[in-house]
Amino acid sequence: MTAHDTHLHTQLTHLRTRLLVMCAEAREAVERACIALEEGNTPLAVQVIDHDHTINALENEIDSLALSILARAQPVARDLRFLVSTLRMAVDLERIGDEAVSIAERALLIQQDKDQCTSPQLRELMQVARRALQSALTAFQQEDMPLALQVSRGSADVTQLEVRLLHDSLPSPESAEPNSYGRQLHTMHQLLVARALTRIYGRAANIAEHAYFMVEGTSLKHKTHAEAQGQ
Repeated sequence: MTAHDTHLHTQLTHLRTRLLVMCAEAREAVERACIALEEGNTPLAVQVIDHDHTINALENEIDSLALSILARAQPVARDLRFLVSTLRMAVDLERIGDEAVSIAERALLIQQDKDQCTSPQLRELMQVARRALQSALTAFQQEDMPLALQVSRGSADVTQLEVRLLHDSLPSPESAEPNSYGRQLHTMHQLLVARALTRIYGRAANIAEHAYFMVEGTSLKHKTHAEAQGQ
């Protein structure tokens, strides 16, 4: 191995380490935001909001490192694909952090009405989004391509959950709740949380696709599940 190759390997290892740190921070932000919503944990929600700057700083750091390696080392093949995937992943992870903040903010607002509770459909959506994010990060870390395919093809299920939540949130014509405004406000908050969770799943699917591209050198965009498996 030449001195150039050794230096490139060291830089790529450092970049991967920082990316894994960002993965952990984004995942933890989502976990904390969901727990804050489920348990009414105000301090935890505030922690998610206050900690968002860490994820933003990591994105800037990773962008700088990756672009520096691209410019100076001019990597090819697998190393180049890793750098491209890293740049894309950093954007998705930063957006996931933003969605976690959105959930945390809604958690704070929902806690103002102790009589309202989180719907079962929203709790299910939270579990699905959290599992998808964890699976996508595992697919990247362990280069598990079947798992990456599984995550990238599950968006239809999440959409169905969101639609079901919206349908169940609509008042029936015969209902006449005395505190209709409060109920409507609570429903609005839950629907916004649902939208954030759906976006988190979408970003997780992106990460899975980046992992697949990094390993296989092929994009999953616009490919059917059968086409991807037949490669």
